[in-house]
Amino acid sequence: MEKLKLKFLANLGFVYYLSLIIGTLVLLALAGLAMFGSDQIRLSGMRTILYMVAFAGALIASLVKTLIVKMPEPQGFELTEANAPKLWRLIEEIRNKIDFPPMERIIITHELGASVVEYYSYGVFGKLKRYMFVGMPLIMALSEEELMAVLAHECSHLSKAHSNSYFKLYRAKLIWSEVYHNYTEKSRRQNFLITSFLFRYVPAINNALFKYSRENEFEADRMAASITSPEALSSALFRLILLNHYLSSDFWPKINLLSRTEANAPMDVYSRMYRALQQSVGLEVQAKFIEFLSKEVSLPYATHPTYLQRIENLGVVMPVSLENTSDRNILKADDHPLIQSMSAQWKQLVSEKWKENHAEWQQNVNKLNILKKEAKNSTVNLTDPDKFEHYIHLTEAIEGHQSAFELAHSNLKSDPDNIDSRFHYGRLLLESGDEQGTDILKSVISDEPKYTLLCNNLLMSHAFTKGLKEEAFQYYQHARDFARSFSEVNEERSYIRDTDRFISHDLPNEAVARVIRALKATGVLKAYLVLRVFEYAPEIPEYLLAVQLKKDASKSDYLAVRKAILDEISPCWHIFIVSLGKKTLKVEYNFQQIADSRIM
Repeated sequence: MEKLKLKFLANLGFVYYLSLIIGTLVLLALAGLAMFGSDQIRLSGMRTILYMVAFAGALIASLVKTLIVKMPEPQGFELTEANAPKLWRLIEEIRNKIDFPPMERIIITHELGASVVEYYSYGVFGKLKRYMFVGMPLIMALSEEELMAVLAHECSHLSKAHSNSYFKLYRAKLIWSEVYHNYTEKSRRQNFLITSFLFRYVPAINNALFKYSRENEFEADRMAASITSPEALSSALFRLILLNHYLSSDFWPKINLLSRTEANAPMDVYSRMYRALQQSVGLEVQAKFIEFLSKEVSLPYATHPTYLQRIENLGVVMPVSLENTSDRNILKADDHPLIQSMSAQWKQLVSEKWKENHAEWQQNVNKLNILKKEAKNSTVNLTDPDKFEHYIHLTEAIEGHQSAFELAHSNLKSDPDNIDSRFHYGRLLLESGDEQGTDILKSVISDEPKYTLLCNNLLMSHAFTKGLKEEAFQYYQHARDFARSFSEVNEERSYIRDTDRFISHDLPNEAVARVIRALKATGVLKAYLVLRVFEYAPEIPEYLLAVQLKKDASKSDYLAVRKAILDEISPCWHIFIVSLGKKTLKVEYNFQQIADSRIM
């Protein structure tokens, strides 16, 4: 029964459009029969028929036009049997074992991951194409067996042996989301019959995908484990979590820092990554991640299960440590042709931005040297707020926190009344953990209103990290009261607009889980949580909670929702609550495009 529901939902868009076209033609035919069936056909009747034909033609053309969408062709380095024969044969072996249909192309990407997609060339028309995306870091990080397990997991989503109703629904989401985007972006006059349907249909697909996504992942895991081993998939998943952290927090930041001293991007970035990934991860680091993963909180609308849930589904336990896989990697060497080709492509992709960053850094170094020389010769006026602001920010960015602190301290000693020096001196003290910075920033607030938002925001963050929630709330209140004295701030925050910008909320899973429990107790049926971005006073963010309550909900129910979420998040943030319904379909559609926004 559930499979039938998914199939119906996946095909509902086609059925709706076809019904509109057939319905329009039937009405036109009936009107024509009525006209021509009468004894006399007057000129006005002929005009009416012509108008109806024109209207019907325009409607049908509009319907068909919205369905013809050129789907974007995947970009990237194409894997062939010639440039990586062993990897090609591995994928072919997987394809044969799990009855996976032929692929249009296999694309090597720069991400630490893999995926498969399928869609028609022109929205709902054209050839059905399938693509596999395999990340170069993924290929280099895993042993051959681990790589096979991960790729088998992805391929199983489209396997004939797999329950692929979910993936057909996912394909429908890709198609109809593109149809909606193309229609709303390019059509000046929008047809109510089309927009009202798409506003409801795409969110309905998303809701169904949320409901079945976890079981779909579990099923893919079991199929992947059946052609390799549960242990291989478990260790691969754990290794990817570790390496994702390493690449984002260590490897790529160090590579990006090279743009300061080197005019051109390195030609061997993936050779460097290969060598780095073959090093064993320290046992202490592994132990920290094992502890983190064992406590990871699962949220009801997360698209993927937690690592612990996945290995429990496989019937294995969490590994105590990971073995070094350097001798079992499919590429075997850091000078493999695929590594060289991807390094060359990466350099080409980042070359322009790299040169811009290098030129900007060198320009800032030159500016700082000039300012230093002027300061030494007393030809620069450090009491000028703009000049000093520029000087201290350049010093902090190029020479570090300590040099900036010494500059602020020196300038404050020579000019104790300089409010800008006092602000930066207090800021740098606070950022280094010195509580003296708190008193200095408070004095800055009382002497110079322009620093009110910045100082209160710094003090609030500092108090919050120390667990002083009530104190943090007071700083937030001061900042908010100050901001609300400006009409632009009040106007921007007074109501929700279609043009408002939202981003993913920044709450940890533990906090979201508490929010969900609190919302359930108030009778909330569905909820989205996002952060709202502002042009005025961006230092004071705002959570936006969109909820669907029971039909007979009262004002007291909404107040209970507000209190519940304020108590669970922290006392520091304002909550704007939106009621979901027919008038907020576009708002809900926009929220669904934001990662991790759906919490209930």
